[in-house]
Amino acid sequence: MNVAQTKQVEGLTEVSKGKNVFEQAPIPAAPKAQKAEKAVKPQREKRAGTKQEKAIEIYKRLNGVRADVVAVIQKEIGMSLAGATTYFYNAKKVQGKTQK
Repeated sequence: MNVAQTKQVEGLTEVSKGKNVFEQAPIPAAPKAQKAEKAVKPQREKRAGTKQEKAIEIYKRLNGVRADVVAVIQKEIGMSLAGATTYFYNAKKVQGKTQK
């Protein structure tokens, strides 16, 4: 056998020049990924009104008296004092823009 020739050793082809060349079977192609079905979200029912709209109605009904408006927002909408105060000031801001 010539030094430049190759010899078969345990399924591998070895080149005598010090380089290893691996004989491998072709790698099979990966199966194509199937697209997942998108989940269908159920339709939500339309709400009667948002908290902000209710707060604006209360603000109008009570003529913007802060203590009364905050107390009614807390009771009717079910909010904390901090939340009711925030909605009062937002309603006041909206009313200030519409009155001018």
